[in-house]
Amino acid sequence: MSKSLDQISKQIKKLLKAERDSSGMPSVDNLKAIAKLIVEARQDHFTNKVGDPDLKGQSWAYRQWAKEAFLDGEDSSLAARVRFHTGNALREIVPAEQLKEAGLLPSSPKERSKKVNNSIANLNHIINGGGKLSPDELPQALEILAKLSKRIPDKNRDDLKAIFK
Repeated sequence: MSKSLDQISKQIKKLLKAERDSSGMPSVDNLKAIAKLIVEARQDHFTNKVGDPDLKGQSWAYRQWAKEAFLDGEDSSLAARVRFHTGNALREIVPAEQLKEAGLLPSSPKERSKKVNNSIANLNHIINGGGKLSPDELPQALEILAKLSKRIPDKNRDDLKAIFK
């Protein structure tokens, strides 16, 4: 049997008041627990315009509840952390087909963040790696140069040509 909305709200408030990290935010474990409670609330207590569970948290009723349950008086960085962990919890709990039907991406914020970080690390390695580019890195380096060259104003193109002579 699912918890009542009041029970979920009380649990969230308790977790928000519990252990905090050095920055004054709830611990990661508490944020993850809050996220799972939010997913439970969205699945069991809120619906979208067509009557399906409000997995995106877009209904007016959900937003009002969220404001009262955990956002009221909290700063935006906490809200961002809660959204991040809620996105991850949705992908752990809700079946992929239901996520797709709700218009949510199949990859979690954690997976998307990891992909972006890997891309940045790869770019950094190509630019700052030292030594000669490997055969695998050369196409990426040329793509970077091609994109950068499009951003150089016409009046500075001769300077660029001189550098590469």
